[in-house]
Amino acid sequence: MQEARIKNKSAYLRKMALDGYIIRQDYGVLKGVVYELNHIGNNLNQMTKIANTYHDINLSEFKVIEGDIKKIWRLLSSKV
Repeated sequence: MQEARIKNKSAYLRKMALDGYIIRQDYGVLKGVVYELNHIGNNLNQMTKIANTYHDINLSEFKVIEGDIKKIWRLLSSKV
């Protein structure tokens, strides 16, 4: 129960009776990737709104997005 990090004894016994094993997943890296993707999506939405409103695109914003994408690749490659 401690290794599976399950505090409820009946939940642990039920899981073991049905499956015979418990797989514990670490989603820490995935949460970081999702956070960065949301950040990139927000930046792209803001850039699109400005481009459509003023018919102007700021190239420095693309550099920010490029940096964010590199963060995601670092997160993914560090756990592979």
